[in-house]
Amino acid sequence: CDLSPFKNLKYLWVNDNDLKIVDFLDRNYCLSELHLENNHLTSITGRMSHLTNVNTLMLHGNQLMNLDSVVKELKSMATLKNLSLFYNPVAHEPDYRLFIIYNIPSLELLDRKEITKKERDKARRLYEEERERIAGTVAFGRRCTTPNTTSYITRSTHHSANPSREVANNFYGKPYDDPEQAVAVRANQRGLVEYSRFDWGKVVPAHERHIAKTTRSNPQIITLQFK
Repeated sequence: CDLSPFKNLKYLWVNDNDLKIVDFLDRNYCLSELHLENNHLTSITGRMSHLTNVNTLMLHGNQLMNLDSVVKELKSMATLKNLSLFYNPVAHEPDYRLFIIYNIPSLELLDRKEITKKERDKARRLYEEERERIAGTVAFGRRCTTPNTTSYITRSTHHSANPSREVANNFYGKPYDDPEQAVAVRANQRGLVEYSRFDWGKVVPAHERHIAKTTRSNPQIITLQFK
């Protein structure tokens, strides 16, 4: 069927129609409610991302198998509030519900069940930690022990008459002859941050290796330390 003449169509029920593909919504940009449940859809890739005004989408009871492609197709629906995907193979994937909640933050109702703040927090912790872990394999930082560089500073044998007085952010009295020395000590006691990255500039490209008949070399790791 061709629904392109109905450009102002807002509500559409095509459920229970044995549909195997959604190829009739190319010009229906005004759709806000779409019912496609109980059909035989195996994929929606490239069929719905332009429907940015949809707030209710019923897709349960189909044969959708790839959760990543489904989420990618629906991400552009910034006003999507109500989504139903149960009775699809994707609904059996690990952390299916949390994955959808994290990637489609506009949702309020998923599979006829309200999304709670606890679920949002759990999804955020799960997938943001995973994203940071993956990013850490490319560029990573870690704290390291500060070198002992304060041995040249000598402590004062004179103690302040008022030990509670603050000197260089130190409330235990005057530990050094010169307050500037106390500041220097604190500066040197701060932890260092180590940042590493791969140096791909010295790696010979594949086509040049082929011409020169050389083997592939591994990139060097450049490490910087700063406070």
